[in-house]
Amino acid sequence: MKMHSLRTSLIVTLALTVTQVLVLAQNVPDNFAHARSVEGVWDVSGTARQCDTGDPIVTFRAMNMFIRGGTLTETGPNFLRSSSLGTWHHLGERSYMAVFTLHRFSADGSFAGRSKVTRNIELSKDAGEFTSTYSLDVFNPADELIFTGCGTETAKRVE
Repeated sequence: MKMHSLRTSLIVTLALTVTQVLVLAQNVPDNFAHARSVEGVWDVSGTARQCDTGDPIVTFRAMNMFIRGGTLTETGPNFLRSSSLGTWHHLGERSYMAVFTLHRFSADGSFAGRSKVTRNIELSKDAGEFTSTYSLDVFNPADELIFTGCGTETAKRVE
């Protein structure tokens, strides 16, 4: 009889433990479920491309920081532009979208307009790298669209 009581106690304890784990897992915020999401700092290598042919025009390096809650900042390759500020959101699985804006300046320091970048990001399975395609809209100081472009990027997580 003692063996039966011990076995019953073990089964009840195991069942309660599993139930507690399942309840806790349901209460974990969505951001925690994506702990290895795009959030973090990234070293980005990009290529601006001829949109109609895909031919490379110029390569560049940048640093990106995707911040919990959906904001981001980006620093680019030259001093004739500001850092970028923007937002990002999770589209599903390993896909993300990000949009950021930067200000451009002439060599004399005067405002030359702004640029808006829209990216589609695909995170690697191990969340240590991503690839993206982007579109670029360039506006003059009067906020009139004067150029559109596109490109591709690869990035590695900075640990």
